[in-house]
Amino acid sequence: MGVVGFYMHIGLPNTQRADREGGMDIRRWFKKKQESAPVALPRGILDVTKPFDFCADLFGYLVDKRASGQSLSQVEQVAYSLLDMGPTIKMDGFVDLFYQAYSLRECAIVEEYLRRLGLSKLADLFAEAKSLYVQGRSDITEEAYREIDPFAMTGEEGARFDELGEMATADGSELWLIPDRVFEYVKANSVPLT
Repeated sequence: MGVVGFYMHIGLPNTQRADREGGMDIRRWFKKKQESAPVALPRGILDVTKPFDFCADLFGYLVDKRASGQSLSQVEQVAYSLLDMGPTIKMDGFVDLFYQAYSLRECAIVEEYLRRLGLSKLADLFAEAKSLYVQGRSDITEEAYREIDPFAMTGEEGARFDELGEMATADGSELWLIPDRVFEYVKANSVPLT
């Protein structure tokens, strides 16, 4: 199921409310925050004008690119990681963002770009959940991170982690703004593939 199918399948919440609560003119922000090296993408993707359709096409392109062993540019990695968040939570659960979907490095990228894209509330939830997942260790290595038992969280920590997952997917959550923000971010940082 593509990104569009995912968001339509679970029912798209009121994104206007979440955007209003964020209080940010994202288009003005993107004009100031372009990456130094734009990514070249197929014109067929760049010509799509609806954010959900654009993100579905882009995500499919990035999945294929990764499957063929090609590395992703910074812009592509950010887009892939952020667009993968909702489907991963829906299909595998919130804990699988940390257990299976993201490396420790990717967690840092996700948190940074959630903030850069004006999704600070979601970034805060994500950061707190990651801190619980790694049991508060700030000096953890990638290897130690991969060895964490996702079912070891119990008691108050486990309950809080579950609460964070519910907050991240609730109506009005900034999670539902990711496609709009990725659309703007990628459009501002890409050129047609020649």
